[in-house]
Amino acid sequence: MNTPWEMPTGAASQEEASFERRFPRRLGLMALAVGLLALAIVLRVVLLLLGPTRETLLEMAEQKRVTYQGAEPRGLILDADGNVLAGIRLRHEVSVDQTRIPDKASFARDVAPRLGLTPEEVLQKFQRASGAVWVLLAMDVPEEQANKLRAAFKDIPWFSLTDVPVRDYPEGSLASNVLGFVQAADQRGTLGVEQRYDALLAPAERVRSFPVDPSLAETMDWQPHERSLVLTIHRALQAEVEWLLDRYVHEQNAAGGAVVVLDVHTGAVLVMAGSPRPNLSDYDETVDYAMQPHGGFNRAIDSPYEPGSVFKVLVMAAALDAGVVDKTTVYNDVGIESAFNGPPVYNWDRKGHGQVTMQACLQYSLNTCLAWVAKQFPSENAFYSYLQAFGIGQYTGIDLAGENPGFLPRPGVAQWSHSDWVRQGFGQAVDVTPLQMAVAAAAIANGGYLMVPYVVQEIRVDGYVYHRDPEVVRQVISEKTARLMSQWLVPWDDGEAAQGRLPGYTIAGKTGTAEKVVKGVGYTPDLSNASYVGWLPADDPQVVVYAWLETPKGYWASRVVAPLFREVAERVAVFLGIPPDQVRHTLVQRQP
Repeated sequence: MNTPWEMPTGAASQEEASFERRFPRRLGLMALAVGLLALAIVLRVVLLLLGPTRETLLEMAEQKRVTYQGAEPRGLILDADGNVLAGIRLRHEVSVDQTRIPDKASFARDVAPRLGLTPEEVLQKFQRASGAVWVLLAMDVPEEQANKLRAAFKDIPWFSLTDVPVRDYPEGSLASNVLGFVQAADQRGTLGVEQRYDALLAPAERVRSFPVDPSLAETMDWQPHERSLVLTIHRALQAEVEWLLDRYVHEQNAAGGAVVVLDVHTGAVLVMAGSPRPNLSDYDETVDYAMQPHGGFNRAIDSPYEPGSVFKVLVMAAALDAGVVDKTTVYNDVGIESAFNGPPVYNWDRKGHGQVTMQACLQYSLNTCLAWVAKQFPSENAFYSYLQAFGIGQYTGIDLAGENPGFLPRPGVAQWSHSDWVRQGFGQAVDVTPLQMAVAAAAIANGGYLMVPYVVQEIRVDGYVYHRDPEVVRQVISEKTARLMSQWLVPWDDGEAAQGRLPGYTIAGKTGTAEKVVKGVGYTPDLSNASYVGWLPADDPQVVVYAWLETPKGYWASRVVAPLFREVAERVAVFLGIPPDQVRHTLVQRQP
């Protein structure tokens, strides 16, 4: 009889047989587990030897990082060849914790001569900042003296010599009128490129992260934040033209002047010279220039004036394009022309010249003729639509802060009269800047297209380069009209523009001498604004040059500004590699 504790007959042998069947399978599973564990250990050792992957590093770095926020230096301004025009230098500032100075009088006697101060001046700084802990003693200590101060006070915890990055202009006055400057108080750009691109150039507050674990150093953000501008201006050419302009201003005892050189096809400013101009290394002098009430920081864009006969180029081009005159039109010059309700118009020489063609009117710069031409337009709107299309009385769009749009009296504007319409025919009753006139002239030289002028050709940000593309505002005149104007403006031997001719090159040019308008006085016959506009080569224009002298003692543009134009044009042609006419024509003939 079976009991609860007794195994049934044959059960033992069955269990033993089942165990024998399961044992090999359990042993295999155990071996597999041990093998996987060993493989994991080997892989871990290999990973430790080879180091973590970059993905792992980055993941770890994000978990164990500290951050630091600080300002990076202001961006650079470079010329077209990569020369630094506006950079960064370290300004050495000396500060002390006045609450920890053992003997202020003794310290003042010791440190004052090192800072170029008197002991009394140092003590006064302490008194003026009596409620402060740290007192600024000197803001801009010379490099050599800063090194001596570091050595003398290196173990003094209450003495601090800090290096502060500030704007630096290594070329002084070179292109200072174009660059503008940075205010000392708030480090904001003022005028010129500095103000126009201040948002991009300004010291940028940037958060940078650093790994706590030194082994993760390669994940640190090492790269500086690059922000720089590349100008269209070449330092060497700008310097040469500035030297020439300064010389003419000095020799002519002129109040000032400006020269603008443009690429007629793109609007790129190759030269923008002004005289006088500030030395950006002298902050007080620079601020004085900026505070002048009627412009003068950059005379090329902020000092409008009545241009005189250079304006006749625009009026004649408009008349030809509108069809109110042509190559066959003849004017009978008797030396006087009516101006509606205003005073009559006379020629500069007070003479009549008889039967003259439209080209002769330009060559001999006849006021009477251009006054008559202005009246040939069928309506006021027909006349002024062309002047506005040339950009007169408007901002040019130049990427510089401080531009003045000038003033174009016209119907609907206060103080306009019909006599203004006539007088504008020969360049009175209208205020323009040298840049406006250069841009308008370039529209004739390039075949009729008004371009937006610019001085920044590249913007570089964090390795990316953004190039400026030429921008056409509008077509003002036809290419046919433009070509004819270039032919008509080639100076005759006895023409007013003859002194601007450049040996080896055929130029198109025009003088302009205008009586200067003095506020509260009116026209002053003894003072003039003398200008010259021209482009070359006349049959294939590449550049336009505009030169202006304010109140030169030689008075007449044909005598004092035409030679300046010629010298500038010569240097521009050589610098840009524009071959003389004979060489250029020979090369063209040899082309297959």
